[in-house]
Amino acid sequence: MYRLRRYSTISVSLLVGLFVIDRLLKYYALYRLPLEGRSMIGDVVRLQLEQNTGVGYGISLPQWLIIGLTAAILLVLVSVIVYAWRRRQVWLVIGAEGIIAGAGSNLIDRVRFGYVVDYLTLSFTPVFNLADVLIIVGAAISIIILFWSRP
Repeated sequence: MYRLRRYSTISVSLLVGLFVIDRLLKYYALYRLPLEGRSMIGDVVRLQLEQNTGVGYGISLPQWLIIGLTAAILLVLVSVIVYAWRRRQVWLVIGAEGIIAGAGSNLIDRVRFGYVVDYLTLSFTPVFNLADVLIIVGAAISIIILFWSRP
């Protein structure tokens, strides 16, 4: 049990730190980033502000529906964390926490601005943010654990 608490404390601290970094980068993108953006690593990594009103892959839904669905998913994920904690499935807890951190940050944007603040692009990707990365990595960890864990 001690090991589970230690990993949970470390993962929550890491995810809170990444959540804060995402919020700070969103602030920078909104209020300090030049309109033309800024190259970070040549033409490969670039900071560029984009106001994303849709969901993934350009799918457009009403904001009230996006906010409601996100809130419902966050509540389900809290119950997943409780379930995984009781079963001592550390990686499932970490995956769900990552999704919550990322979705929570994007939900704050939707409620506050009516859109998600995206700020990072690679030469081969559309504009995204650190919260999107947390969601994707958290979902990947969760899926892997759910498929490979014993029943």
